[in-house]
Amino acid sequence: MRLSKFLLFVIPLFYFSCKTQKISTSSSEKTQVDSLIVELPKIDTVIIEEVQDSVEIFAHRLLKDTIIITAVGDMMLGTNYPNDSYLPPNEGKNQLAQIDSLLAGGDILFGNLEGVILNEGGIHKNCNNPKTCYIFRSPEYMLTRIKEAGFN
Repeated sequence: MRLSKFLLFVIPLFYFSCKTQKISTSSSEKTQVDSLIVELPKIDTVIIEEVQDSVEIFAHRLLKDTIIITAVGDMMLGTNYPNDSYLPPNEGKNQLAQIDSLLAGGDILFGNLEGVILNEGGIHKNCNNPKTCYIFRSPEYMLTRIKEAGFN
């Protein structure tokens, strides 16, 4: 069945592809052709320009060739252990204002966060005098202060 469908398609295709076309050539008919005869002047001089061995190109770099990295040491913006009296006023919103200009302008800014970010909890050192015992623990809103200062 498949073979007969195939042959039914191929045989007419083969037949029509082999058909020749009749080409008539008659010299009795006049054919009108558009043509124009142009005389070109003789070239008696050739000017050769000197090829430059260098070209000055002005382009702006897409990528910077220098990055500025700013790093700071231990960062402890305040602790809420043993109580909130060790925290800066106004949730530390103005605490980094005096050094903002030193931190700004770089491509990368990082620091060593000295402690953990916890509102409460953590294990403190056991000691006799609670005023000398501490946990390097800052409240969670201090992360906002660090981000506002531009730390990556």
